[in-house]
Amino acid sequence: MSATTLNVLRTPPDYCKYADGPCDQDFSTLKSKGAFFAFPGNPPQIASTIVAAAKALELASPGTHVTWRELPIQGQTIFCEICKAFRESTTIFADITTLNLNLMFEIGYGIGLGLPVVPIRDTNYSPDQAAFDEIGLFDTTGYLSFSNHEELAKKAAAALPGKPLPAPLGRAKGPESLYLIKFKIQTDADLELHKLIKKSRFSYTSYDPTESSRLSLSELRRSIHSSFGVIGHLYSKHRQGALAHNALTALACGMAAAEKKFVLMLQEERESQPIDYRDIVKHYASAPQIKALFEPIFAWYIAHTQKESDQPAQGALPLLERLDLGDIAAENEIRGLKSYFVRTGQFNQAKQGHARLVVGRKGSGKTAIYYGVLQSLPFSPSNTVLDLKPEGHQFTRMKETVLARMTAGLQEHTMTAFWNYVLLLIPAQLTSFQSSSAEEGR
Repeated sequence: MSATTLNVLRTPPDYCKYADGPCDQDFSTLKSKGAFFAFPGNPPQIASTIVAAAKALELASPGTHVTWRELPIQGQTIFCEICKAFRESTTIFADITTLNLNLMFEIGYGIGLGLPVVPIRDTNYSPDQAAFDEIGLFDTTGYLSFSNHEELAKKAAAALPGKPLPAPLGRAKGPESLYLIKFKIQTDADLELHKLIKKSRFSYTSYDPTESSRLSLSELRRSIHSSFGVIGHLYSKHRQGALAHNALTALACGMAAAEKKFVLMLQEERESQPIDYRDIVKHYASAPQIKALFEPIFAWYIAHTQKESDQPAQGALPLLERLDLGDIAAENEIRGLKSYFVRTGQFNQAKQGHARLVVGRKGSGKTAIYYGVLQSLPFSPSNTVLDLKPEGHQFTRMKETVLARMTAGLQEHTMTAFWNYVLLLIPAQLTSFQSSSAEEGR
């Protein structure tokens, strides 16, 4: 480990989510050790195997290997002691046999600190195999498989010292970018959260499992590194698919916490939370409560994002490292679109009003054309943009409200009047497109 890395690890961060400000811990007495073993207490047979392997390594090299059970946590904040142990370890062995949310948060935290994190897994014991496959982060990341403590001790010794992942190269999203991992369904709380984000005027990027089947670890790290804050929305354990989503969200929030980002962790229903983030998670029982939980992000943004970025200048990087092909989803590239968008014939037809529908397969550029046309129009009261399906599905909510609260006759009258209004806007919108094109031609 380089002297620069050691200095960073020995310096308390200027922002810690647990302290809600500068870190209040003393790192000056930390010493460089060997391996730290992180694992859940259940199932006990897996835990005992890992403990036995750690003891075997300790016998071979005394004073260098430790598990979380040896930490001096009495009277102390448990996660702060884990944070210290991470910072003085050259390698972290983290058990992913079960998708324990505590461990997922710690794995993310270790990766965020730039430490070597080596996943270990008993592949003969897989109660969460379906969720493990659904996450998809560890199937392309190497891990140590084991069946007994002797095998684990031998493989762990051969893996020392571990090698950290390369530092992520963040894309320039702007200082006000938020990052959100979406669930495969949208609840009322999701709709409320998306509405608040859009009204806040923060730009945001997201991972949507309905748009992309998997999220790579490198893409997750770049997205978090490029954002000033992460919103982690945890769902009730009774929802189908919640385990995989919550595990991925916990890992992302741990990574963001290590990088001193703002972290907002929301929990549907009041459930017992893992010790590592129990003090920072916010529970809600109904969608309207989301607003009060979202508001602290504004104060944090004003206080912490006015500083100069410590990210290296992009111009100092080699050409290939500066090359950015954009995000998979155009929704995540609204601001960067203008720097590389190609004005195709389809774009020109849409802008001039000659095309009423833009049809194409997923990824063909429909959303990019929409935002390209939107950005090309001069701001004017005569230009009206009507988004019939914005983020949050407000139009669907309006329809549901109309159908639930109005009589049959009033329902029909309201919806008919709405669509008449939409249809009347179309000729005016086309005229606006044509007028704008004519002005550019003169």
